[in-house]
Amino acid sequence: MDRGSTGLNLDGAANNVKGKLGLWDGGSPLLTHVEFAGRILQNDNADISDHSTHVAGTMIAKGINPAAKGMANGIQQLIAYDMLNNSDIEEMMA
Repeated sequence: MDRGSTGLNLDGAANNVKGKLGLWDGGSPLLTHVEFAGRILQNDNADISDHSTHVAGTMIAKGINPAAKGMANGIQQLIAYDMLNNSDIEEMMA
């Protein structure tokens, strides 16, 4: 198990962080991607974006491909928003 340079085991898997991590980007991640399928809630209607998919992978990829393991790879749910809908501030405050 890679515990990082701090020696802490922080992977985002704890129940109390479910739904607490958000992604605001110009589109939707590919929700069926093998690295995070079933763990992203897209909160608005947005087209799939390669950039959003890449950012989601950096954040939460499980590590099926070890080179692609995300920082919070055990998180149960990431909430994604399309930043182009002009309600970013309200969404973040909620």
